[in-house]
Amino acid sequence: MTKIRIEEAVRLMISKELEKYGVDCNYVMEHQQIEDIPWYSYYKFDSKEEYAAWRDYCIDLLRNGVKPRHPKQLVERTFAWIDLAYGLKQDYLKEPSGEAY
Repeated sequence: MTKIRIEEAVRLMISKELEKYGVDCNYVMEHQQIEDIPWYSYYKFDSKEEYAAWRDYCIDLLRNGVKPRHPKQLVERTFAWIDLAYGLKQDYLKEPSGEAY
């Protein structure tokens, strides 16, 4: 795998999570709002498995594809920030009706 810069890795991660919708990072950067909803809330992860697959892809990309190589703990912390900033809404985490979280 050719080593890339973190900025390019983030673009690849955003494109990966949007793959099933037929859009990519460039599209959402040009269209920040879709039907008056921020793109990261408009598009959603529909299952834990879907989110886990994206997370695994991102961790692997950060660990093995980005230069310089970083320790696993730093990679996981970096992923957490990327997920917070650019991760799609996790629609399967809806609050059960009548119950407090």
